[in-house]
Amino acid sequence: MVQNGSWEWLIEGFKIDLETQVKPKTVKDYCDHVSYFARWAQNSNRNDPRSVNKRDIQEFLHFVASTPAIFVTGNGAKRQIQRDENSRWHHYFPLKRFFTWAVNERHLQQNPIDSIVLKPPTAARGLVNRCVNVRQGRAPLPA
Repeated sequence: MVQNGSWEWLIEGFKIDLETQVKPKTVKDYCDHVSYFARWAQNSNRNDPRSVNKRDIQEFLHFVASTPAIFVTGNGAKRQIQRDENSRWHHYFPLKRFFTWAVNERHLQQNPIDSIVLKPPTAARGLVNRCVNVRQGRAPLPA
């Protein structure tokens, strides 16, 4: 039985909520990223999600950017990829959504990621700027 308030319990609730709002691939991606953080937090003796603070998240984001990712390919071979600073964004955004959800649902009292602001990766930043310019009428719609 999953304990009320545990990482697993919260992630399952988050997943159920996401399923009503986003595509299945997004649900899987977000839950995978949050689960990765939860495993990291538990390995850092943060077994209770309520004990996570801003510094824990900053340390995790640094870990993500500075530690190679290991993937298992379709044929079972392991492949190692060096991550960069932009890798943090792919973990930051799902964590921000998760912790915001947990606070809104009153599972947590405060959001440890609220005061952490990351800029989107360079390519995404350009896309965001183009979208803002289009909405504000300062740029033509792409062909």
